[in-house]
Amino acid sequence: MHHRNPRPKNLIVIRTEDRSESLHSPLPNTLLSLVGGSLQDYQDSFTFLDKKGRGWVSKIELQMVLHRHEHVIGTHDFEELWNKYQIPEGFNYISLLQDASLKLPEETLVELHRLRIQLKQASNSTPTQLFFQFDTNKNGRVSTEEIVKYFESKGVQLQKNTMDRLVSCYTADTRGLNFSQFVSLLLPSESSAEPLGLELSVLLLPHQYELLEIFQSVDRIRTGRVSRVDFIRALSENITFSDEEIVTLFNVFEKEGQVNYKEIWHKIDEYQGNDECEINALEHLRDEYFDDARKILKNLKRTDGDKDGKISFEELSGVLEKLGVSLKGGVQEVFSLLDTVKEMKVDITELLVFLQNSLWESS
Repeated sequence: MHHRNPRPKNLIVIRTEDRSESLHSPLPNTLLSLVGGSLQDYQDSFTFLDKKGRGWVSKIELQMVLHRHEHVIGTHDFEELWNKYQIPEGFNYISLLQDASLKLPEETLVELHRLRIQLKQASNSTPTQLFFQFDTNKNGRVSTEEIVKYFESKGVQLQKNTMDRLVSCYTADTRGLNFSQFVSLLLPSESSAEPLGLELSVLLLPHQYELLEIFQSVDRIRTGRVSRVDFIRALSENITFSDEEIVTLFNVFEKEGQVNYKEIWHKIDEYQGNDECEINALEHLRDEYFDDARKILKNLKRTDGDKDGKISFEELSGVLEKLGVSLKGGVQEVFSLLDTVKEMKVDITELLVFLQNSLWESS
């Protein structure tokens, strides 16, 4: 009886087989290197399509993944790839990911295993609490430097180049790991963890959530990026935008021909140009999808009695009640997490950034 591969729980699989035998393949090593350099992205792509966790995808779905990652492969090489990892049901992507993971040096994999064990033994914090302990500059990302500093504070010395290599397997973002990538790298047993505050974010920021869903509807395998065609198709769903505005917005946000739509909420307020068309298009985007955040900020500042830029739990609860938001969405947990100095208050701006980050990095 043929046993199907289970859905992978960990991204990098530490194996002990002889390296040359494991990598013996008619395929160019460049393919394994490409996959090995973006293991998190490739696994996300495959497992999104493989919703039942069967461990395999169809030929068309394999083509979709390669296309989404902009990997150009000839017909002959594609057939070799298909034949090497083909099983009766389809394409065994787990074996591909495992072979690709072997492109990392063995000592790097051993180091990763050691870090995971040490972190699990040293902390009783939740995944969200750990993420914010690592994220010292509060930008919603955990960088290599922050990982090294955290472990050094625990008496564990790390090589920065080793962590650079590991982090690069999980993200191409120079700022570092988002929440789900952080969990996959260091806390794989918590891979199903959901960012704290997500339920509250969805309730408070419904229009931003709508925009996120619009982009995800065209980004079927959750790469976090969309092409020019998909960006235009997504925003065209909102008939209040003109074709010219949509093209202008793409040009403002694009990098190397794609838009990382999860960064739009950061970049929309970082724009420093003087072009009138761009300014008007961005203001239209704010009015349509980001006005919730402005209203919440205004309400919180109005409730801030001593005008110190911070708000108590009682004041926050009052604002939420006026907005008709249930207090069951982890509000107390969010407040406690952000009250880092235990003064029974949280910074208003930091709270809003936290909510938006929880929303946009949730998938």
